[in-house]
Amino acid sequence: MLRSERATDADAIRAVHDSAFPTTTEGELVDALRIAHHHIASLVYEQDGIVVGHVLFSYLDCPIRAVALGPVAVRPPPCQHS
Repeated sequence: MLRSERATDADAIRAVHDSAFPTTTEGELVDALRIAHHHIASLVYEQDGIVVGHVLFSYLDCPIRAVALGPVAVRPPPCQHS
């Protein structure tokens, strides 16, 4: 289910970004954009009640005013051991 971010989703969104990327940079960027109210839309994808994906649309001011897509992250599937 795709839906708008809720206030209670911040930790789950951070976990998605931290699991999808090798550093915490993207998660930190999402947090900073949220705190600065510099985003237009923040959407999560939920599967079985768990946030497994996130997409953020934010303002881009340079060189022209525009909308940026990103960061985008999807939680990687769990490792399958044989």
